[in-house]
Amino acid sequence: PSCTRGRDPRTVLDLSSFCFPALPRATSTVPGQPTAHGFQALTDGGQEVHGACLVVYEKVRQDKKAEQLMLPKALCLTSAYPYQHTMLQILKLLYRTVHSRPPLPAEHYVHHLIHQLQLPPPSGTIRYLYPFG
Repeated sequence: PSCTRGRDPRTVLDLSSFCFPALPRATSTVPGQPTAHGFQALTDGGQEVHGACLVVYEKVRQDKKAEQLMLPKALCLTSAYPYQHTMLQILKLLYRTVHSRPPLPAEHYVHHLIHQLQLPPPSGTIRYLYPFG
């Protein structure tokens, strides 16, 4: 569903349809590696949005059942700039880091990503070196 609370309705974008272009399905087998894809879209207000998604499967706990159930989950980054390749690399790094039992909680890395990293200008570059991953 779209996230519209407190937002200008002309800028709403339904991310679920881009993160899961095919109907997501639960499975009882453990899927292989996460799948990644990028997308471009226009909001209802005509603003261009670039995005990157990493689709992973997470085990769901079922009471009193022996079989496991795996449900898809999408990790997604969006930007006004066309940095899909970089966003996919960041998502993969974040996923690997969180699953390697880092010293800090996942929220710390997400907060750093959102609030501390600067985007380069469209014609420039910035290089970041991460001590984890």
